[in-house]
Amino acid sequence: MSSSPSIPDLPALSPTESHLIRHTSLLSTLAFSLLAPPLYLASTLRKGAPLSANRFLRAAWVIPVGVGAPVGAAVGFGKARWDKREAEREVLESVRDPHLLRLTDYSIIGAVLGGLIGPTLFLRRARLVNAVLGGAALGAGAGAATHWVRKVQEEGLAGGRKI
Repeated sequence: MSSSPSIPDLPALSPTESHLIRHTSLLSTLAFSLLAPPLYLASTLRKGAPLSANRFLRAAWVIPVGVGAPVGAAVGFGKARWDKREAEREVLESVRDPHLLRLTDYSIIGAVLGGLIGPTLFLRRARLVNAVLGGAALGAGAGAATHWVRKVQEEGLAGGRKI
């Protein structure tokens, strides 16, 4: 019998490290879902290629999922392994922060609505997978942007001043 190659054991993550990695991955995904549409439009206009709903929606979900989530996970992993006390402090802060909870709620609501509205608007112009996932990514970004705008309106730009 041939022996199969063994997979090296990876070090186990503590709950704090796991939470920090998920947290930074989510925030990075939301940031990249806001950056994806302008990046795609700038790239398309620079190349002189025609605009396509299918390619736009594909870029809207591939960039946040394929780039944003891994970048955020790597940053979170680095934070968790670099300074354990700072990681624990950041996790406790994120669990207690009502704005982060609202950000998560708004982005989930936006993703669900975008996932439903995307195929409705682009069914004949884009593939179903790209319409659903692209709409969800755009909706998550719109939900995050809505939260950030409301937060600035409530707290002001600096030191609690109202706008």
